[in-house]
Amino acid sequence: MQTRAENLFNPYRYHLSAEAKKRLRWMYLLYSEEENNVTRAAKKIGLSRQWLSELKSVFEYHRKDPRSLEPESKTPHHTDKRQKIPRETENKIIEIRDKYGWGKDPISVVLYRDYRLRASPSTVNRYLHKHLRINPKLSERNKKAWAEKKLRESLKEN
Repeated sequence: MQTRAENLFNPYRYHLSAEAKKRLRWMYLLYSEEENNVTRAAKKIGLSRQWLSELKSVFEYHRKDPRSLEPESKTPHHTDKRQKIPRETENKIIEIRDKYGWGKDPISVVLYRDYRLRASPSTVNRYLHKHLRINPKLSERNKKAWAEKKLRESLKEN
């Protein structure tokens, strides 16, 4: 179902994300109801005037193309130069896990204490997952919730 905002500003029916559709409604409110007054529109919507003004500028710069209202990706642009731990540290993490079965925190402490190798617990956890040393089991709370859900569904069917 098309809203008035989409009919007015998206005549070619481009596929838009939910966030872009929301921003399109803001533009409709700004242009149609508030007569291009950014301050009044921002107060009505509950946004800062600066943010709405920036969105309006982007929208107008792209000749009111609704695709310009899509949010930008938040993924990192360059991951090639990220610091990676040395292969030696990675092997020690796996060795300690296989030998003792410890979790990320004790492994991180032992790495530094015994081998003077630094790796944060989150890094240790990432490499344990990478090498499939983590058993993703359900917690007791989730097991109980799952069992109760199955029970409710079976009672509903009867």
